[in-house]
Amino acid sequence: MATHDSSQALDPADYIAHHLQNFSTSSSASAAPDVARSSPAWSTVIAAMPAIVALAIYLLVSLPIAGYMVRSGLAAHGFAGSERFGFWRAVSLGLTTYLWSVPGSLAIADVGISLPGHAADALRAILVVVWGMYIVLPRQVKRVERFAAG
Repeated sequence: MATHDSSQALDPADYIAHHLQNFSTSSSASAAPDVARSSPAWSTVIAAMPAIVALAIYLLVSLPIAGYMVRSGLAAHGFAGSERFGFWRAVSLGLTTYLWSVPGSLAIADVGISLPGHAADALRAILVVVWGMYIVLPRQVKRVERFAAG
């Protein structure tokens, strides 16, 4: 393998193809480097695989934790809930929480507010709280009530 100086950019497809050749043991596996070299989309997906795996692990860990935390918070405030609250129900409640709160928070963060000083940040914080109380929380309560009913 030739040495590259720092001014010469390496093509990600060549890098991936080189490392895929190390894993190819059969004739069908030898097509993998050609796919990585000929398709920039596959090359990008393969190069982004560590980030994709990290995101998947984060979601697998955080969704049930978010669900259990929401259920505990609702139970502490006297909302009815089912006695049985397993892993999949926690994932479902965590997914409901993420799917309603994250897009709203991102949209609110992008709102252009022209107020002096920290007033714009304070207004955004108030909007996030309002979004959580009047949009996200009712959906969480409905989900927990459906769990209790069925």
